[in-house]
Amino acid sequence: MIDGNNDSWFLGRDNVLINCTPKNDSTVESKLQIFNATDPQQWPFMDTTLAKMYSIKASYRKENDKYLCDLQLPSNLWLGLEWRTGKKIGLLIGFLCPFDTDGNKRYVDIFEPNRFFDVTLK
Repeated sequence: MIDGNNDSWFLGRDNVLINCTPKNDSTVESKLQIFNATDPQQWPFMDTTLAKMYSIKASYRKENDKYLCDLQLPSNLWLGLEWRTGKKIGLLIGFLCPFDTDGNKRYVDIFEPNRFFDVTLK
């Protein structure tokens, strides 16, 4: 999850949810959603129209014993997604993991649950 303006998941349309699923040696199936919180008449919602206007590229590779995932997200000033040196964004990284023998899954975050951490772009 990316909060492009680092100003809250419930503000603006700069909030991107990306799910990436490795499919083979280098292909990643990716799904992008944009959480739109710009309309005071609606509760913030996943905006499928905006999501269709924004594309990403994703791939992954194995290096030694590590897996590296590359995501390419273009800048889009209208959405509030501006990638420039010194820009602060909010980031939340999680993994969809099975948690019981029935195959049920849930997200496990690398830090506190549902907590974004600040990132300064270089």
